[in-house]
Amino acid sequence: MAQAPSAVKRIFQGVGIAPGKARGIAYKLDSLNNLDYLDHLTDKHILMCGRHGFNEQWQRDWYSLFMVMRGLITVQGAQLHHATQIARECGVPFINLPGEALESLPDGLLIEIDGQVGTLIVL
Repeated sequence: MAQAPSAVKRIFQGVGIAPGKARGIAYKLDSLNNLDYLDHLTDKHILMCGRHGFNEQWQRDWYSLFMVMRGLITVQGAQLHHATQIARECGVPFINLPGEALESLPDGLLIEIDGQVGTLIVL
């Protein structure tokens, strides 16, 4: 009996920031100033924040985002010390990816991240 070929998974390597694994739906965010967009964030989502959507806009009231999302992905090179602390305290896996990798991923993908080793797998 022939077996069906296994699905090819795309794996992206980044840097692990906060440990843990999360599987969920990629929720790509271009700007944290769009409150309507943030209202649709659920506990099924892994938030993906591009270079312009996250890195220079960190605000203390974002703590509430970490209480909702399953995981966080940002662009490498960001100064995210405060975000790292909150992610670890909330148990939210967090990785940094190269900018070109993050930009190539569309919204709505089923993904898994590993905050210990810094990988993202497209399922």
